[in-house]
Amino acid sequence: MNHTMDASDDEPVPNRLYKYRRRDLGTLSSILIDSELWAASPTTFNDPFDCFPDIDLSGTYDEALAFIDLRTARTGMTINRENRRKMARDIHKRGLGSISGEGGPATWRQSIEQFGVVSFSESCTDILMWSHYAENHTGVCLEFGTETQPISFVAKVVYGPERPAFRPLEPDRTHLIERILLHKADIWSYEREWRYLSIKEGAGKTRFPPSALKAVILGAAADEAFERALMDLIAAREVQVPVRRARFDEKTFRLHV
Repeated sequence: MNHTMDASDDEPVPNRLYKYRRRDLGTLSSILIDSELWAASPTTFNDPFDCFPDIDLSGTYDEALAFIDLRTARTGMTINRENRRKMARDIHKRGLGSISGEGGPATWRQSIEQFGVVSFSESCTDILMWSHYAENHTGVCLEFGTETQPISFVAKVVYGPERPAFRPLEPDRTHLIERILLHKADIWSYEREWRYLSIKEGAGKTRFPPSALKAVILGAAADEAFERALMDLIAAREVQVPVRRARFDEKTFRLHV
Protein backbone atom coordinates (compact mmCIF):
# COMPACT_ATOMS: atom_id res chain seq x y z
CA MET A 1 0.00 0.00 0.00
CA ASN A 2 1.41 3.36 -1.03
CA HIS A 3 1.83 6.22 1.38
CA THR A 4 3.82 9.43 1.47
CA MET A 5 3.78 10.67 5.05
CA ASP A 6 3.07 9.07 8.39
CA ALA A 7 1.14 11.61 10.43
CA SER A 8 2.43 10.03 13.63
CA ASP A 9 5.72 11.82 12.92
CA ASP A 10 3.97 15.14 13.60
CA GLU A 11 0.76 14.51 15.50
CA PRO A 12 -0.74 11.23 16.70
CA VAL A 13 -3.52 9.93 14.49
CA PRO A 14 -6.85 9.75 16.37
CA ASN A 15 -8.02 6.28 17.30
CA ARG A 16 -11.16 6.80 15.23
CA LEU A 17 -11.77 8.71 12.00
CA TYR A 18 -15.04 9.18 10.13
CA LYS A 19 -16.24 9.32 6.55
CA TYR A 20 -19.61 10.78 5.59
CA ARG A 21 -21.45 9.27 2.65
CA ARG A 22 -24.77 9.92 0.95
CA ARG A 23 -27.41 7.19 0.60
CA ASP A 24 -25.91 5.69 -2.54
CA LEU A 25 -26.25 1.94 -2.12
CA GLY A 26 -23.79 1.24 -4.93
CA THR A 27 -21.05 3.25 -3.25
CA LEU A 28 -21.94 1.85 0.15
CA SER A 29 -21.81 -1.69 -1.24
CA SER A 30 -18.23 -1.06 -2.42
CA ILE A 31 -17.29 0.11 1.06
CA LEU A 32 -19.25 -2.38 3.16
CA ILE A 33 -18.99 -5.53 1.02
CA ASP A 34 -15.81 -5.02 -1.01
CA SER A 35 -13.91 -3.03 1.65
CA GLU A 36 -12.92 -0.38 -0.88
CA LEU A 37 -12.68 3.38 -0.49
CA TRP A 38 -12.44 5.77 -3.43
CA ALA A 39 -9.25 7.83 -3.70
CA ALA A 40 -10.43 10.93 -5.57
CA SER A 41 -8.31 13.02 -7.91
CA PRO A 42 -7.73 16.55 -6.55
CA THR A 43 -9.07 17.88 -9.86
CA THR A 44 -12.56 16.71 -8.83
CA PHE A 45 -12.70 18.49 -5.45
CA ASN A 46 -15.49 20.98 -4.71
CA ASP A 47 -12.99 23.58 -3.46
CA PRO A 48 -11.25 25.11 -6.52
CA PHE A 49 -8.26 26.14 -4.36
CA ASP A 50 -7.74 22.71 -2.79
CA CYS A 51 -4.36 21.26 -3.85
CA PHE A 52 -3.72 24.16 -6.23
CA PRO A 53 -0.88 26.35 -4.96
CA ASP A 54 0.29 29.83 -5.77
CA ILE A 55 2.75 29.08 -8.56
CA ASP A 56 5.81 31.33 -8.62
CA LEU A 57 7.75 30.98 -11.89
CA SER A 58 10.66 33.18 -10.80
CA GLY A 59 14.14 31.88 -10.01
CA THR A 60 17.78 32.74 -9.71
CA TYR A 61 20.25 32.37 -12.57
CA ASP A 62 21.82 29.32 -10.90
CA GLU A 63 18.41 27.71 -10.36
CA ALA A 64 17.62 28.28 -14.03
CA LEU A 65 20.88 26.63 -15.09
CA ALA A 66 20.15 23.63 -12.88
CA PHE A 67 16.63 23.36 -14.33
CA ILE A 68 17.94 23.46 -17.90
CA ASP A 69 20.53 20.78 -17.15
CA LEU A 70 17.92 18.54 -15.56
CA ARG A 71 15.49 19.03 -18.43
CA THR A 72 18.09 18.30 -21.11
CA ALA A 73 19.24 15.20 -19.25
CA ARG A 74 15.69 13.88 -19.09
CA THR A 75 14.86 14.59 -22.73
CA GLY A 76 18.23 13.76 -24.27
CA MET A 77 18.46 17.21 -25.82
CA THR A 78 21.80 18.85 -26.56
CA ILE A 79 22.24 22.58 -25.86
CA ASN A 80 25.49 24.41 -26.41
CA ARG A 81 26.98 26.59 -23.68
CA GLU A 82 25.90 29.89 -25.26
CA ASN A 83 22.24 28.88 -25.64
CA ARG A 84 22.24 27.34 -22.17
CA ARG A 85 23.36 30.61 -20.63
CA LYS A 86 20.93 32.63 -22.75
CA MET A 87 18.02 30.45 -21.64
CA ALA A 88 19.09 30.81 -18.01
CA ARG A 89 19.25 34.59 -18.35
CA ASP A 90 15.77 34.68 -19.92
CA ILE A 91 14.31 32.55 -17.13
CA HIS A 92 16.00 34.66 -14.46
CA LYS A 93 14.69 37.87 -16.07
CA ARG A 94 11.19 36.91 -17.18
CA GLY A 95 10.32 33.68 -15.35
CA LEU A 96 10.19 30.03 -16.29
CA GLY A 97 7.17 30.34 -18.57
CA SER A 98 9.00 32.78 -20.83
CA ILE A 99 11.05 30.10 -22.55
CA SER A 100 9.70 26.70 -21.57
CA GLY A 101 5.92 27.02 -21.56
CA GLU A 102 6.05 24.92 -18.41
CA GLY A 103 5.44 25.36 -14.74
CA GLY A 104 2.08 27.14 -14.83
CA PRO A 105 -1.33 26.05 -13.52
CA ALA A 106 -1.99 23.74 -16.48
CA THR A 107 1.29 21.90 -15.89
CA TRP A 108 0.54 21.57 -12.18
CA ARG A 109 -2.95 20.27 -12.91
CA GLN A 110 -1.54 17.60 -15.22
CA SER A 111 1.00 16.58 -12.57
CA ILE A 112 -1.59 15.91 -9.86
CA GLU A 113 -4.68 14.76 -11.73
CA GLN A 114 -3.64 11.11 -11.34
CA PHE A 115 -3.04 11.40 -7.58
CA GLY A 116 -5.63 9.95 -5.21
CA VAL A 117 -6.90 11.38 -1.92
CA VAL A 118 -9.12 9.66 0.66
CA SER A 119 -10.57 12.12 3.19
CA PHE A 120 -11.67 11.50 6.76
CA SER A 121 -12.92 13.69 9.61
CA GLU A 122 -12.20 13.66 13.33
CA SER A 123 -15.90 14.19 14.11
CA CYS A 124 -19.07 12.19 13.53
CA THR A 125 -21.41 14.88 14.92
CA ASP A 126 -20.69 17.89 12.74
CA ILE A 127 -23.94 19.33 11.39
CA LEU A 128 -22.38 20.84 8.27
CA MET A 129 -20.56 17.63 7.38
CA TRP A 130 -23.79 15.69 7.65
CA SER A 131 -25.51 18.31 5.50
CA HIS A 132 -22.83 18.57 2.79
CA TYR A 133 -21.55 15.00 2.48
CA ALA A 134 -24.36 12.81 3.81
CA GLU A 135 -27.25 14.24 1.79
CA ASN A 136 -28.81 16.46 4.44
CA HIS A 137 -28.51 13.91 7.25
CA THR A 138 -30.19 11.13 5.23
CA GLY A 139 -26.99 9.17 4.59
CA VAL A 140 -24.41 7.62 6.88
CA CYS A 141 -21.17 8.29 8.69
CA LEU A 142 -18.68 5.42 8.68
CA GLU A 143 -16.41 4.96 11.69
CA PHE A 144 -12.91 3.62 11.01
CA GLY A 145 -10.15 2.44 13.28
CA THR A 146 -6.75 3.85 12.41
CA GLU A 147 -4.47 1.04 13.55
CA THR A 148 -4.09 -0.65 10.14
CA GLN A 149 -2.97 0.40 6.68
CA PRO A 150 -3.85 2.39 4.69
CA ILE A 151 -5.73 4.45 7.28
CA SER A 152 -2.77 4.39 9.67
CA PHE A 153 -0.88 6.46 7.08
CA VAL A 154 -3.22 9.45 7.10
CA ALA A 155 -1.86 12.96 7.62
CA LYS A 156 -3.61 15.96 9.11
CA VAL A 157 -4.79 18.83 6.93
CA VAL A 158 -3.49 22.27 7.90
CA TYR A 159 -5.80 25.27 7.52
CA GLY A 160 -4.80 28.87 6.91
CA PRO A 161 -5.59 32.11 5.04
CA GLU A 162 -2.77 31.85 2.46
CA ARG A 163 -2.33 29.41 -0.40
CA PRO A 164 0.86 27.34 -0.23
CA ALA A 165 3.49 28.44 -2.72
CA PHE A 166 5.25 26.33 -5.32
CA ARG A 167 8.34 27.43 -7.23
CA PRO A 168 9.15 24.96 -10.03
CA LEU A 169 12.76 26.18 -9.98
CA GLU A 170 13.21 25.65 -6.26
CA PRO A 171 15.79 22.87 -5.80
CA ASP A 172 14.38 21.62 -2.47
CA ARG A 173 11.40 19.39 -3.22
CA THR A 174 11.28 17.82 0.26
CA HIS A 175 7.68 16.82 1.04
CA LEU A 176 6.52 19.14 -1.76
CA ILE A 177 3.40 17.16 -2.66
CA GLU A 178 2.37 16.60 0.95
CA ARG A 179 3.00 20.25 1.79
CA ILE A 180 0.58 21.38 -0.89
CA LEU A 181 -2.00 18.56 -0.80
CA LEU A 182 -2.39 18.95 2.96
CA HIS A 183 -3.18 22.69 3.07
CA LYS A 184 -6.66 24.18 2.76
CA ALA A 185 -8.36 27.52 3.31
CA ASP A 186 -9.28 28.16 6.93
CA ILE A 187 -13.00 28.39 6.08
CA TRP A 188 -12.88 24.57 5.84
CA SER A 189 -11.38 24.07 9.30
CA TYR A 190 -14.68 22.76 10.70
CA GLU A 191 -14.08 19.57 8.66
CA ARG A 192 -11.10 18.62 10.88
CA GLU A 193 -9.81 16.59 7.97
CA TRP A 194 -7.16 13.88 7.71
CA ARG A 195 -6.04 12.55 4.34
CA TYR A 196 -4.57 9.39 2.94
CA LEU A 197 -2.50 10.32 -0.12
CA SER A 198 -2.26 7.70 -2.83
CA ILE A 199 0.57 8.99 -4.99
CA LYS A 200 2.04 5.95 -6.73
CA GLU A 201 -1.20 3.98 -6.93
CA GLY A 202 -3.12 7.09 -7.98
CA ALA A 203 -6.83 7.81 -8.06
CA GLY A 204 -9.28 4.93 -7.86
CA LYS A 205 -10.24 2.16 -5.49
CA THR A 206 -8.20 1.73 -2.32
CA ARG A 207 -8.70 -1.42 -0.30
CA PHE A 208 -8.80 -1.52 3.49
CA PRO A 209 -9.03 -4.46 5.94
CA PRO A 210 -12.70 -5.30 6.66
CA SER A 211 -11.95 -5.11 10.38
CA ALA A 212 -10.95 -1.43 10.02
CA LEU A 213 -14.64 -0.45 9.78
CA LYS A 214 -15.84 -0.22 13.37
CA ALA A 215 -19.40 1.11 13.09
CA VAL A 216 -22.00 2.60 10.77
CA ILE A 217 -23.91 5.67 11.94
CA LEU A 218 -27.27 6.38 10.35
CA GLY A 219 -28.18 10.00 9.71
CA ALA A 220 -30.81 11.56 11.94
CA ALA A 221 -33.09 12.04 8.91
CA ALA A 222 -32.50 8.60 7.32
CA ASP A 223 -35.75 6.85 6.38
CA GLU A 224 -36.78 3.26 7.10
CA ALA A 225 -36.37 2.04 3.52
CA PHE A 226 -32.75 3.15 3.43
CA GLU A 227 -32.14 1.70 6.88
CA ARG A 228 -33.45 -1.71 5.77
CA ALA A 229 -31.30 -1.69 2.63
CA LEU A 230 -28.27 -0.70 4.69
CA MET A 231 -28.88 -3.48 7.19
CA ASP A 232 -29.01 -6.00 4.32
CA LEU A 233 -25.59 -4.82 3.13
CA ILE A 234 -24.13 -5.04 6.60
CA ALA A 235 -25.54 -8.55 7.06
CA ALA A 236 -23.60 -9.62 3.97
CA ARG A 237 -20.29 -8.28 5.32
CA GLU A 238 -17.36 -10.50 6.12
CA VAL A 239 -17.04 -8.72 9.48
CA GLN A 240 -20.20 -7.54 11.22
CA VAL A 241 -20.34 -4.02 12.61
CA PRO A 242 -22.78 -2.25 14.94
CA VAL A 243 -25.24 0.29 13.58
CA ARG A 244 -25.96 3.45 15.51
CA ARG A 245 -28.13 6.44 14.72
CA ALA A 246 -27.54 10.16 15.02
CA ARG A 247 -30.33 12.22 16.52
CA PHE A 248 -31.12 15.91 16.69
CA ASP A 249 -30.96 17.48 20.13
CA GLU A 250 -34.36 18.79 21.23
CA LYS A 251 -33.10 22.04 22.77
CA THR A 252 -29.73 22.91 21.21
CA PHE A 253 -28.11 23.02 17.79
CA ARG A 254 -26.39 19.71 18.36
CA LEU A 255 -26.29 16.14 17.18
CA HIS A 256 -25.91 13.08 19.37
CA VAL A 257 -24.89 9.54 18.41
